[in-house]
Amino acid sequence: MTITIAGSVASGKSTLARMLAEALNLPHYNFDLIYRAIAVVSNGNLDSVIPLINSGKLQIQCGEILFCNIILTAHLRNEYFGLLAAQLARYYSKEMAYIAKFMVAHESFVCDGRMCGTEIYPNADYKFYIKADKRSRFQRRFIYEEDLRVLARREKIDQDSLIVPEQAIVISTTGKTEEESLQELLSFL
Repeated sequence: MTITIAGSVASGKSTLARMLAEALNLPHYNFDLIYRAIAVVSNGNLDSVIPLINSGKLQIQCGEILFCNIILTAHLRNEYFGLLAAQLARYYSKEMAYIAKFMVAHESFVCDGRMCGTEIYPNADYKFYIKADKRSRFQRRFIYEEDLRVLARREKIDQDSLIVPEQAIVISTTGKTEEESLQELLSFL
């Protein structure tokens, strides 16, 4: 079973995907972080990434992204890397989607990312699209001490490529707790 959760920047999609994966006892893949890792290790040369995966230098273990056995996950959450990945995906979206899928090691999982329900897994069993009003999204990032200028720039880049997947269930997290949003997701499964 493949469950995808897409949505705009800071809508709560990653938190909900992680919570849903735990509730269903499934692995969770954060494709936004995977895209960031691909952008960082490729240094603009996407042809170099598959050999890194095949050699075990770039891998995902227990939800953590490792490069040469160093955990990159926390560093990849920096919005600078998000901006880098968004710019690379703008021109090489099919190649990045292929590489990201190549890194997935399970048949049943929950994944999140802007392109999960469209370019990466268009035939997923369940597709969700998470939205929140702009004020909520920017407040959420401010709580996490993100640079709001970078976030605004990132949102502008994503605006052109962010699509609600076909047959996706749209859920708004505005004014809801994480638990309320999770229960709403679970009600559709």
